[in-house]
Amino acid sequence: MDCLQQPGRDKPSRRIAGKNGESEGHALKDQSIINISQSQERFLPAGLRGVDWLALLRMVKTRKAASFKQLAKAADVSPATVSRVAKGQASVDPAIRARVQRAAETLGINLERRRNEMANIIGFMLANRDLLHNFQARVLFGSEAYCASQDRELLFMSFRYSGAVPAKELHLPRILNQPGVVRAMILGGTNSANMLLALRKRQIPFAVLGNNVLGDWNPNEYDAVYSDDITGAFDLTTQLIQDGHRDIWFIGDIELPWYARCAQGYRQAMLEAGLPPRISEIHSDDHQLGYLATR
Repeated sequence: MDCLQQPGRDKPSRRIAGKNGESEGHALKDQSIINISQSQERFLPAGLRGVDWLALLRMVKTRKAASFKQLAKAADVSPATVSRVAKGQASVDPAIRARVQRAAETLGINLERRRNEMANIIGFMLANRDLLHNFQARVLFGSEAYCASQDRELLFMSFRYSGAVPAKELHLPRILNQPGVVRAMILGGTNSANMLLALRKRQIPFAVLGNNVLGDWNPNEYDAVYSDDITGAFDLTTQLIQDGHRDIWFIGDIELPWYARCAQGYRQAMLEAGLPPRISEIHSDDHQLGYLATR
């Protein structure tokens, strides 16, 4: 029993009755009683004096419990369908999803916020990589630190997939197929356009390291973060030239976008110095390239 009554005083108090015929002093089914003494009521703002608190409490409780039911009625769907839409399940027909979303906007229900409130995990995917090298590790540690500051959990996962598989046939990690578990994804490693399309189709928010995305994609359509490969290679080459080196080679597989951008910066620095660019294009993985460059 919750009582707002100053200790040591026996002044009469009144219990607020609701509008459903309860007699004075009759408690709610959950045994909640609002007890306000006459002397205490005078300390309330004028607009709150004489308020039917019991009826107000019942109205608020009813409104919270009935919000999805009201939405289901407005959209002419079942409450279960509303729940699936709120969780972001891809199995809902697009036309029905749109109808529920329009009804939610009309009723002032924020389905995106509801879904985010249910999920507390941010996923970090290291895609198509054997090792977490220094750069990826720094991204991971920075992500973990920010999640901790926001009272979120960071889940690391290593995942391999083929860029040739159509987005609709791409099998994602199992946890991403469970709606309402992972709130958003950070994509590290080497990703392809089909992964971006698959996550978008499943309505999973994500940010991707744009340097290492293969395939035909438009960076302006996604949340992509880049490091400046071109300027980095340009500055590195310029430093070597200033140190007196002239026979400078670039070794890499320039069919890969990150090597192609580095080669662009290298070539620009060499040409500005009046030196011929020397590019050895080797189609190999990072381990073999490192071995050949060292040898």
